[in-house]
Amino acid sequence: TNQRETAVVWNRKTGKPYHNAIVWQDTRTDRICAELGRVEGQDRFRDRVGLPLATYFSGPKVRWLLDNVPGLRQDAERGDALFGN
Repeated sequence: TNQRETAVVWNRKTGKPYHNAIVWQDTRTDRICAELGRVEGQDRFRDRVGLPLATYFSGPKVRWLLDNVPGLRQDAERGDALFGN
């Protein structure tokens, strides 16, 4: 089990996580959220996903993982990385 919007990405072949899970209260994605919301603000994606841009939610966490974990983006592009929360 996990807490709310905790996010983890693992390798579909080995079952091993690429990085420790990022828990719901982690704010390391604050710069990503600011960048994505620079023009339209927190409501940039609300009409499509029903949620504001915020560090709490999983989308920015996955972006952070893809940008910061060596090899993850390549594995994701090959279909070898799975995401869950």
